[in-house]
Amino acid sequence: MAVYYYYGRGTAKDPQRAAEVVKPAAEAGLGMAALIYGQLHNTGAIPGGADEAQYWYNVARRAGCAPCVSSHQEFLNSIEAKLNLPASKGQGDLISDPIVLQGVADDAAGVKREYTVLGILYPGWKRVEQRLLTENGRRYDQLTLENSHQRRVHVYFDVTDWLDPARKAPGAKS
Repeated sequence: MAVYYYYGRGTAKDPQRAAEVVKPAAEAGLGMAALIYGQLHNTGAIPGGADEAQYWYNVARRAGCAPCVSSHQEFLNSIEAKLNLPASKGQGDLISDPIVLQGVADDAAGVKREYTVLGILYPGWKRVEQRLLTENGRRYDQLTLENSHQRRVHVYFDVTDWLDPARKAPGAKS
């Protein structure tokens, strides 16, 4: 039903009604519902703007919404070229699929690139926490970001190849 209200198919176009219909499904983590809810925010049809839209696009992507996964990867590829970022792989949503910045030489360059990537992927979001984690012999930065609507996301970077080996994650074994 949300699609009908959103696009005005078979009924009058009513973005507010579309939002009411789709919000519970988006909150339950259903990919296409989250995508539509994000679009409603992004177009200004409902309050929230781009930072709220970004949150819902990420919900959709994490739910496996194919258009969201592919468009996000295309976006990552395009920003690498435009900003001369080192090649990377991974979506960063899960520790099992972290963003891996390739060609980074040291801590200072790696941290700078992390924040550059975060600023592009999450403009206007604030870093509220950062943790160094160790899992299966790999080291990860887990950054918790928050938007102006108090929605939080975790973003993971694999820092194993460039983080100073003297720095250890809490509880890591030598």
